[in-house]
Amino acid sequence: MKKHAPRRAPISPAHAELGRELRRVREAAARTMRDIGGYSSGHISNVENGHVMPSMELVETYARIGGDRVRIIGAYEAARRTTSTRRKDRQNPMGLTDPEPITAESPPDLIRGSYRVEDSEAYYFVDQKRIIREQDVIYKIRAKDRDVPYFISRRIYYSDPTLNALSITAGVGCQLARTAHDLTGEEYILLELDAPARPQDTAPQTISLNVKVNSDVPSVPMVRYSSGPETARRAVRVKFSSPELPSRVWWFRSSRLSPWAEIDPGPDQLLARSPSGLYFWDFFDLENEYVGLAWNWDGPYLGDDAG
Repeated sequence: MKKHAPRRAPISPAHAELGRELRRVREAAARTMRDIGGYSSGHISNVENGHVMPSMELVETYARIGGDRVRIIGAYEAARRTTSTRRKDRQNPMGLTDPEPITAESPPDLIRGSYRVEDSEAYYFVDQKRIIREQDVIYKIRAKDRDVPYFISRRIYYSDPTLNALSITAGVGCQLARTAHDLTGEEYILLELDAPARPQDTAPQTISLNVKVNSDVPSVPMVRYSSGPETARRAVRVKFSSPELPSRVWWFRSSRLSPWAEIDPGPDQLLARSPSGLYFWDFFDLENEYVGLAWNWDGPYLGDDAG
């Protein structure tokens, strides 16, 4: 009689629970394992069966297809803590193992997990063609348990997620190490800090980033950010160009990633009309949430030759 190999067990109950949650999200969205772009179906199977710890980027992919981000991130953090505890248990008897140093070749989830974005401000400039022509973002970051020489940002122009739609320039406190365009249309940006952020620093490290949009496709009427845990403040500013001013603008904050068409503002979310075209809102005490501004136009854009 042919003997079957014993069924492979999950890494831990926390990893099994994370896998079940990710599978539930994928199946509810009517997606196959092959639909999770950029990953093999074998890797997705291992993750959903609790055999492999997924990266934060993969977890965010599940959140984008319709999952409850707070619930997903909560399961991810529980599995991550279990992984961290297991690693500590494998330390030498004196427990003197140092954290793994961060390099440009470190996995993205290891780099992103080495620091916390304490505060950020994002400035968007919308031109007369209704294109978000430029973005400036300022970050204040703190190192957690090791020196941090690199920072990761991800950017996408939702209306035109094609290659070369974005031009990236490092601002203050950092240099551009490399960029990469992934299958979802996002631009992966690796910044090298001018001086590493260190756990003993008394003040956060400040860096900035500039993004220019090369597309001629009008923007989706929304700017959106996803926050990590323990984000003290995230500020969003949008400047519109006359005469193409929005009819109304509102802020939103949610644990769930929703398409723009599903964002329905309440009366308290509407911002006062600004004749200058500048709208802004600050979000405080964020815990794995989506925040941003959305707007409506008075009518369809008629193009340069209108009138």
